Amino acid sequence: MNESLVVDETTLVSFDEGIEEVEKNIDQGSLKIYIEGLRESSRSFFLSRLIQSISKPVVVLTSNHNTGEKLIGDLRYFCKFNRVKKNIRFFPSWESIPYENISPSSGVMGERLEVLHLLQRNEISLLVVPVDAIMLSVVPRKELSDHTFSLRVGENLEREFLETCLLDNGFVRLPMVENRGHFSVRGDIVDVYPPASMNPIRVEFFDNTIESIREFDISSQVSLKNIEKIEILPVRELSPTAVRKEYGLKKISQYAEEHDVDQVGFKELIDKIKHLDNFFGLEHLAPFFYNRRETLFDYLSKDALIILDEEADINCQVDKFCKVVVREYGSACERGEVVVSPDKLYLSLCELKARLAEKKIISINSLKIDSSADARNIQFDIKRNPALFGKFGVLAKKIKEWQSDGHRVVVVAPTKGQIERIHELAGEYGLTIDVDNGYLSSGFSTPDLNLSFVAEHEIFGLSYKHRYRRKSKSKSFQRS
Repeated sequence: MNESLVVDETTLVSFDEGIEEVEKNIDQGSLKIYIEGLRESSRSFFLSRLIQSISKPVVVLTSNHNTGEKLIGDLRYFCKFNRVKKNIRFFPSWESIPYENISPSSGVMGERLEVLHLLQRNEISLLVVPVDAIMLSVVPRKELSDHTFSLRVGENLEREFLETCLLDNGFVRLPMVENRGHFSVRGDIVDVYPPASMNPIRVEFFDNTIESIREFDISSQVSLKNIEKIEILPVRELSPTAVRKEYGLKKISQYAEEHDVDQVGFKELIDKIKHLDNFFGLEHLAPFFYNRRETLFDYLSKDALIILDEEADINCQVDKFCKVVVREYGSACERGEVVVSPDKLYLSLCELKARLAEKKIISINSLKIDSSADARNIQFDIKRNPALFGKFGVLAKKIKEWQSDGHRVVVVAPTKGQIERIHELAGEYGLTIDVDNGYLSSGFSTPDLNLSFVAEHEIFGLSYKHRYRRKSKSKSFQRS
């Protein structure tokens, strides 16, 4: 490339121009795009607009789980605000320390498996992933496909065969469904509670024909809605069949012969694998049961666009995570445990860099990045909201300033009561503003779009911690 044509300064653009500039540069070979000026929730506003403009699937890497949850929480609001009808999802990490003998919650595993299934079908437009989740190996694609089956109204299916499929997928049969991963059979009715589903499913047969499929409330047993078709995924990331068990036992026994393992613990492990369908920590042994390692990268389409949310933070977290993996692996080996080597369970730093190098990269950063010949720098003009100190009068003054500049002001509040309260206070100050239902982590202004957002908790303080999804009780991978 001719150096005289290289832009050596960051270009300050309007919001619409910035989206167009990013879209144009996405298709320009290996040119990396650096974006400045987008802070906090304005990043989700940008992402919601970006996926409206491009057809490529987008994967956003965050430095940790909490940052990812906040990002996608804001994204859900802005997709509603911008009328973006795209499938955006979150791929959670296990939220446990590497080599710790605990399993992810059924909800986390169900969410992860559902995302993998949707990726196989190219049905996700934007995926938010904590970086430690993308480094962890996942169930191989063929294994997931082989253990996924569908039920459709009008289909002929023997109930005994359905029961066998559910058991093979790790579901537990009980007299009545109580939690995710359970199923029950009562006459012509089979109830199933998929791990990623908010409500259980009732499948009703007439002879061997599926007569109806309904979602129902677990407390009242009242039907909520009819469903024409449902796909049943495994309950856990590792639910080995008899053949897989035999393969895994052989590999584990071979490992025990080659390493100094605690024999009592080894025999207990063998008995658990032979006689229990699952137990705590089984997922950490998954590579013993599969003949190849796959990660989330293997599920992504070739043209997937990778966005790094604070690249420096991601690099720091990757380095920290790799050190934790090595440390915990060493500790497990010293205890004489049967453990999988890190190269079979996780991507190394070099592997992660190599996989990222295959993709088009956009890096969003708070700090200014130096330009280079192989990069394009774009800066957005986003203004942070002033501190309101819990006083509506301070906000009222700012709103009048914004409105005098032609801004539309939107206050975002999560509950009906808070919306009514804001309308009452606005009326007292003679203001007419939009108050929208939703949750936003922070507000901002875009001068060129004449648009200002204010989060309710910026006015009154944060009264509770909002989470967009079910939260696992397990800790982060870091030890204190």
